[in-house]
Amino acid sequence: MKGKKKMKKSLVVLTVAVFLVGSVGQALAGPIHVSREDFFDTGGTHVTGCIGDGCPGSDFSIGNTSGNVLWQVVEKVFLVGSDRLFVYTVFNDSFALPITSFHVRGGGTVLASNAPSGWVFANAGGFFSWSTPIAASGIPLFSALDTMQVLIKGPHLITFALAKIDLAGGAVLSSPDWKASSSAVPEPCTLALLGMGLGALGYRLRRRMGGYMEGV
Repeated sequence: MKGKKKMKKSLVVLTVAVFLVGSVGQALAGPIHVSREDFFDTGGTHVTGCIGDGCPGSDFSIGNTSGNVLWQVVEKVFLVGSDRLFVYTVFNDSFALPITSFHVRGGGTVLASNAPSGWVFANAGGFFSWSTPIAASGIPLFSALDTMQVLIKGPHLITFALAKIDLAGGAVLSSPDWKASSSAVPEPCTLALLGMGLGALGYRLRRRMGGYMEGV
């Protein structure tokens, strides 16, 4: 009897976990961050409708946005307990060849991820990446692809970091001004070491100042 109850409880927990990750729009109350980034052929990024955490303003530009929009990303970030779930939708505005991968610089521990049908997720080289080896599964001109999701452990800063895409023809497009949100929070041990270092520096400065005052 106890075994059956334990199994039933485990199934309920598993169902809730799958529901949270797979159906975030319905399972969670609302995003803590929403923004749309337009990426220009002149290397710049224009952000519109930025609401919530990490937004310096509703609309703002990064780099040179005098050219034409090549592609866009709509981003939403949700709270799942103390963790952060990043959800991306990628639009192809100008490319005749399909977009076959999307990369955003990230960090931290990935707890779960979701890739659209025909795509795979990877966390390597400092980037969260979604890609497909099949051109037919890519994002064709004037189309969009959603359900790119990654769940990051613990508090994760929502800032604007490097983004890039690849095309079916093999071209890799990136610019230091192209941005999408995601930034790792320093680990507790890193913060502790920083605090110790600052404390030691302060102590040395106090001793030096004390000696100087005695000399005067």
